[in-house]
Amino acid sequence: MRKLAQGLSWALVLLIVGLFLSPVRRFLPQDFMQFYFAGRLVVSGQVSQIYNRAAYEPLIAEMHQRGETKLGSQIFNRPAFYAYVFAPLGWVSYQTGVRIVFFLNAVLLGVLVWKLPVWFHLPPSMRVWLLGFFPFMWSIGFGQDTLLVTLLVALAVRAIGQGRETRGGILLALALFKPHVLWLTPFALLASGKRRAFYSFLGAGAALAAVSFAIVGTRGVGQWIELLQAPATDRLPERMSNLRAVGIHLGPAGLVPAALAVAASLLVILRRGGFDEQFAGALFGSLLLSPHTYIQDYSVVAIAAALIPSTPLRYLVLLPWTYLGSSTNSLPLALMAILYLAFLSLRLLSARSIRGGLEPVNGACPEPVRD
Repeated sequence: MRKLAQGLSWALVLLIVGLFLSPVRRFLPQDFMQFYFAGRLVVSGQVSQIYNRAAYEPLIAEMHQRGETKLGSQIFNRPAFYAYVFAPLGWVSYQTGVRIVFFLNAVLLGVLVWKLPVWFHLPPSMRVWLLGFFPFMWSIGFGQDTLLVTLLVALAVRAIGQGRETRGGILLALALFKPHVLWLTPFALLASGKRRAFYSFLGAGAALAAVSFAIVGTRGVGQWIELLQAPATDRLPERMSNLRAVGIHLGPAGLVPAALAVAASLLVILRRGGFDEQFAGALFGSLLLSPHTYIQDYSVVAIAAALIPSTPLRYLVLLPWTYLGSSTNSLPLALMAILYLAFLSLRLLSARSIRGGLEPVNGACPEPVRD
């Protein structure tokens, strides 16, 4: 009966994944275009113009001539160093590029589903939950790059848990092409005493920032800031999964208590939790407090689910909360994140009062290895 239940679970999840991703055969991923254009600019020697809108006009005109009218996000908005990752796309057609990225995202999904339970000592049954994790599917369907962020962060946490703090800090810095989903994690490194990881993160991050500045110069940095502030980059805030969306949908009466709950919960978690809990809380806090958080960005909370020492909390995180919302409202995901932080902080407070404090969990890798 147990094997039958597992088989039915896999069949159901595979059906859900197939139904969600089936439109990709007919509609091009909305967020992929900027990566393809970045690759074209790199191979044509125009990478210094990566934030110059005028440099994209010939590329956009070319796509229109080929009949591609729904281009989605067009201007590359990641840090400049990351543009070189997409150089291979500059040598292939757009349709071929879509297939390549879809295939690579599928490979990343397979690696995460298979290896996260191994790296973080989870039961094999968690693979079913991870495969059906909605932010993973959203990232693939929209041609996003958050699965790569998730893999890098998972490797970083695993390395830090093994005592390889320098390696972990560098891996975490390599994920800074989406800094808004990670910006609180350095505080978790400091709060847990992982200073070598913190300093290596700062050093590698500073090196990547220097490379980006060398690529685009002062003018390019100004263009990048303008691009991030433009309405086209900040589209559809009502569909976000953060405190900003809470304020849009629930008004000040919902936003103020939610913000206070998040701030108080983070303070408790960073002061009283172990590294695993601190890092998981920092991931959720980054997503909630960032002004630009969409469903795919929640891919990284699969790592938070893996770090949680409480099985009920783990299932709470991985439940398909997005299905409770709509295409114009991802509020349930943000409410889940707030609930998670509050529940974890209360758990830490109650455990502290009962046992006189918590020992660091470090469930990722219990046997430390020195750098």
